[in-house]
Amino acid sequence: MYGIEIQKLVAKAKILKNYDDKIELIKQAVSIADSKNNIEWGVELRRMIMEFEYYTPHFYETYLIINWFVGMQSNEPDLIENEDFLWNYKHAISEILYNPSITKEAKELIEKDYVQRMTDSGFSIRPFYDIYFRYYTFLQNKDKAIEFRNLRNAEIHDYMSNCEACELDNDVDFALLLNQIDEAKDLATPLLTNKKTCARVPLITNINFTKFYTEKGELDAAKKYYQVAIDELEVKNDALVYLKYGLSLLNYLIESNQEQIALKNIEAAFPLLKNASDELHFLANRNIANCFSKMKQETITIHFPDWFEKFQPNNVYNLNELIQYFNEKVNSFIYQIDERNENDEFKNVYLK
Repeated sequence: MYGIEIQKLVAKAKILKNYDDKIELIKQAVSIADSKNNIEWGVELRRMIMEFEYYTPHFYETYLIINWFVGMQSNEPDLIENEDFLWNYKHAISEILYNPSITKEAKELIEKDYVQRMTDSGFSIRPFYDIYFRYYTFLQNKDKAIEFRNLRNAEIHDYMSNCEACELDNDVDFALLLNQIDEAKDLATPLLTNKKTCARVPLITNINFTKFYTEKGELDAAKKYYQVAIDELEVKNDALVYLKYGLSLLNYLIESNQEQIALKNIEAAFPLLKNASDELHFLANRNIANCFSKMKQETITIHFPDWFEKFQPNNVYNLNELIQYFNEKVNSFIYQIDERNENDEFKNVYLK
């Protein structure tokens, strides 16, 4: 009878729109399966949670499940399909890079385990190198980015690799970092013409071009990419993309004298941060601080949720105090992640 109860929870979860609500229902189903020691159900339900969490701004359930899977596959390997497990494992590798609460030792053990499992299963480690290529592009470490891009390209592209669209988007982002705009445009052509697409590409590509041209002061060029990006953001309604990439569009709005729209975007995005990952908090806080720093007035009117540490019931805030607050949050993350990594990579680029 418990199987019917699990199936009802799964069916209900599938018709819900909110991914956190889906996750809560499947967690109930997991509890039932575990109480009956039904490992097959436990595996399938946990995989569903990971798939749902991919579309949320947090990661904690996936990290717990990855640890559960590692132990379960070691003890009862026949119960877990290796390819499905490794596909989910890959996304976890990307997330732990930006999570200072995961120790350096734990991070390195997880990475080593992932690489070993990929190799033992006959897959290339191309996606691992691609993750680090993107990571060092974000850190503006050109030499390390080139090193990992070369390592990636030396590996075969197989079933476990990131899709061609995602890899190409990483190449575009790196070309923009190098200020190689013509090469970036050439690389991006299959993406921007929708010949190569993925769940979040070319949305991210359009956002990155908007960001690039805005920083260059070429607002007319930025506008074309901005409009496409905004339209796609509205259609996808993807909280993670909105926080991780979409808020970088605030800079375009401020530079193009659309301050009120920028404030509305912050109001819309901020509630999504309540349970978001450390990385998304860092990126959002950084973009918000940058947006506020370009405003001239002493106070602003903006609606923050009541759980915001600086919440004001009248919605009126001292601008300098907000800038200081968000910069402190940015710097706190930077010190934590660099302490975890035992280097100054984030400080060298992003310390306020």
